[in-house]
Amino acid sequence: MKILAADIGGTNSRFAHFDVENFNDIRLNYFTTFNSNQKSINSVSDLIQHFDRIKSDEFSELSDYDMAVVAVAGPIRGKKCTPPNIRWEIDVTQVEEIEIHLLNDFVVQAYGCLLPHISSSMEQIKDGEKVLEGTIAIVGAGTGLGHCALIPYDGLGQYSKRYIPVPSEAGHAQLALVGDEEKELEQFVLKKTNSSSVFNELLVSGRGLSLIHEFLTGDTLEPKEVAERFNEAPKTLEFFSRLYSRACRNFCLSVYATGGLIISGGIAAKHPKIVQSHTFLEEFTTAPSQAGVLEQIPIFHNKQEDIGLLGCAYYGLMMSQ
Repeated sequence: MKILAADIGGTNSRFAHFDVENFNDIRLNYFTTFNSNQKSINSVSDLIQHFDRIKSDEFSELSDYDMAVVAVAGPIRGKKCTPPNIRWEIDVTQVEEIEIHLLNDFVVQAYGCLLPHISSSMEQIKDGEKVLEGTIAIVGAGTGLGHCALIPYDGLGQYSKRYIPVPSEAGHAQLALVGDEEKELEQFVLKKTNSSSVFNELLVSGRGLSLIHEFLTGDTLEPKEVAERFNEAPKTLEFFSRLYSRACRNFCLSVYATGGLIISGGIAAKHPKIVQSHTFLEEFTTAPSQAGVLEQIPIFHNKQEDIGLLGCAYYGLMMSQ
């Protein structure tokens, strides 16, 4: 079966070819990446056509694929999505060249987590007592902040490993800031961004990394530049780790993640010290009324940045069977 997988992010879009017959075959062989924000790309149809023009000979012709599975960072309603970090609306009904399934990017990350070679490669960064049939929380910061929950369910049998993903837009829930310094950060961010409130994704993301660093140092830098200076700016690292952990903690409490927390996303994959720091692990259990619950939740770190593409292929194969 030929599946074209695409992961459309706020910065880059990635396309991959999969030729698979069973779930053990789902491994990434080759892919292509390009900027999603080019002036010539103003729709998903433009995006597909751009890919078709630049793709290598390793990819098949569009008409030869059984289906395309497209993941996008944003809320999905049927065949459409208005992503918060992309300037154009996605409507896959505009594409005639190939059948497209549209999914939230963290839903496909959740599917990817079900692959044995992915789950076995994750690093455990916090001990706990994992409930085998418990809900699993998946959170990851990159251009935005993604959330998904894997809920135990018997009805899908071998294809889901008895879990189904439940999408979430918790990245846009309000972030609680506490203490004098965090309140000062809140006022700085509201003024800087003209936002009416501070939500999770505003600070726990690449953009948030830049805002936190500017608040602390006065320097305006791109997220990549901030991360490269963590050794020179330990307070930026500490501040970001604390807020990242708080977002994870709140989501774990919301979905009662007794099956564990999986941290994914490009920021932690490139800079694991953010989620492996003492600050992150200490903040995670800072909830007096439910500290006991949080202490029992194990935390795993997925460093595989291709997990979204793998999850697209997993979904495509599951749908075919």
